[in-house]
Amino acid sequence: MSLNDIFSALQMGVKFDRKKFSRDFVKFEGALKERKIEQSASQSSGHASGKKRKKKKTAQEVCNNDVQVQGLDVFSGSQAGKQPASASDSTHESSKAQNLKASRDPFEEGNALRKEHKIRVSGSAIPNPLQDFSELKEKYGARKRLLDNLRAIRFCSPTPIQRQAITVLLGERELLAVAPTGSGKTMAYLLPIVMGIVRQRRGGENPEGPSALIVSPTRELALQINRCLDLLTANIRLKHTTLSKSTVSGTDFSKVDVLIGTPQRLSHHTKSGELDLSNVRVLILDEGDRLFDLGFLEQVDDIVAACSHPDIIRGLFSATLPDKVEELARNVLRDPVRITVGERNIVTSSVEQHLKFVGSEDGRALALRQMLRDGVEPPVLVFVASKERAQALHKKLAFDGLRIDCIHSDQSPAARNAAVEGFRSGTTWVLIATDLVGRGMDFLGVKTVVNYDFPNSTVDYIHRVGRTGRAGQKGKAITLFTEEDGWQLRSVANVMREAGCEVPAWMLALRKTRGRELREKQRERRDRQREETQALLDSVAPRFERKRREKKAAMVKASKRRRA
Repeated sequence: MSLNDIFSALQMGVKFDRKKFSRDFVKFEGALKERKIEQSASQSSGHASGKKRKKKKTAQEVCNNDVQVQGLDVFSGSQAGKQPASASDSTHESSKAQNLKASRDPFEEGNALRKEHKIRVSGSAIPNPLQDFSELKEKYGARKRLLDNLRAIRFCSPTPIQRQAITVLLGERELLAVAPTGSGKTMAYLLPIVMGIVRQRRGGENPEGPSALIVSPTRELALQINRCLDLLTANIRLKHTTLSKSTVSGTDFSKVDVLIGTPQRLSHHTKSGELDLSNVRVLILDEGDRLFDLGFLEQVDDIVAACSHPDIIRGLFSATLPDKVEELARNVLRDPVRITVGERNIVTSSVEQHLKFVGSEDGRALALRQMLRDGVEPPVLVFVASKERAQALHKKLAFDGLRIDCIHSDQSPAARNAAVEGFRSGTTWVLIATDLVGRGMDFLGVKTVVNYDFPNSTVDYIHRVGRTGRAGQKGKAITLFTEEDGWQLRSVANVMREAGCEVPAWMLALRKTRGRELREKQRERRDRQREETQALLDSVAPRFERKRREKKAAMVKASKRRRA
């Protein structure tokens, strides 16, 4: 039987150019001759049982050629000649699947794993994702003690972002990673950092100064990252610290392996010459979209310029990444691999989201008190728009019999640390906070997030709500809104719909605010929040304090009238 007859019998409907595929035809015909020899041997032994059986056997043999002949895989999609399933057929199919798995291209396995975990990548020469943490030892030489520490802190299987980001950084590629809140981004860069430093020491390298630098937008997030490193490097000789006012004077940074700090402090001490970052091999920008905001952009430029090692690897991690920020980041990164887990700029589906109408400003406190009285499961994180509102709301609820505390930027570092630790340990049930802790902070077991004040943007909303429902746990987010917040509802409603939550159709049908109207609405919101903050402060202030403020306001008003 000729090669063309075989194709016709299997009804592939494919025509080949003999000249173009001449080498493949030679391979295929060689395998076919071996099959014919085996077939004639079996016939001579007296096992022939009619033409029908011979044809079926020949078809099965030819189908097996797509496994045995390397470089020619033309039968994988064929559906011709299929027979009803039987025990022998199922055994044959299972053995065929095993053979295909054994001969599968490793890049094909990587793509299948990415598809399974909803990982999207772009870039050149992207390494395969991890299948399990055991691969770190088998392929990358990770120490057994490091894997034991991972198991001790209950990291049994890598999350989607960890599967891909770890191999990219270990492959010494620069990285732009976007993954939902609570998906394990911190461990995705800490593991490669620790393994890289251990690898340097094994190779006899011991550079002076930090080998890795992690930049975070807030001091609280920097302390949390340092705490994660404590757990990961238990019984491993590696020195790490945060850069703060207390550590600057008593720390020899030439002996520090991993340094964590905020942009302002890192920039200041780099310019003053107290900190040398020339030996930094890994630079991580955590919550990168916030770091590339206008408030931090100059300091981040100073830090990137100070990290001048020629073999430096840079990585940016965030849950949200606007297009403008990504464009700025690509000016810093060199041929980065881009990783996106799930959809961009959405809330994880493990969070149950609700919008609650409260009418007016007075209705916010009433609604919050009602929720707490009706049994909202603690711990509860309440977000407000400003530090003044955090102080005023704390005073308003302080005598309601709740274990309540607040945290904002006007507090001393000691007071902020006490508020965070009290909330983590369970001493505090309700923590009132500004957006200071809205990014990156991992409070394990937060059951409910309440947006007391409507978030300024969808990015702020995603980060606030992301404090609950972390690491696969369930959570609830409740956003209070008034009539004045109506123009912002549409964007948040779209985020909720993308996460699978039920949203009233009228919210999605609201007109989008843009351009001059948007700027006018934002100005009105700032003025309204200032007035609402003052009203909230007056409601909790003593009587003499209110009289003093009213007198001062009357004097200012009279002065303006005289000038006019």
